[in-house]
Amino acid sequence: MLMHDSGPFGFLDKTRVAVGADKQWEDASELGRLLQCPYCTSVWVAAAMYGLVVLWPSVFWPVSYIFAASGVASLIEELK
Repeated sequence: MLMHDSGPFGFLDKTRVAVGADKQWEDASELGRLLQCPYCTSVWVAAAMYGLVVLWPSVFWPVSYIFAASGVASLIEELK
């Protein structure tokens, strides 16, 4: 979602443009390159989620379950 979808009200598109992720790999900023690479993006999202779960477990454990369910659904879709 962070890499390809436009998001609500085009928010993710605007964010990608702001950090330079809409450019070619050679012309993108360092943050833009991180958002272009699906493996890099997944590591940073996982690290942020881990930090938030450690800081506010009562709020972010349910959010992590939602991400986990989304990940399982993506895996099932890929295996079809």
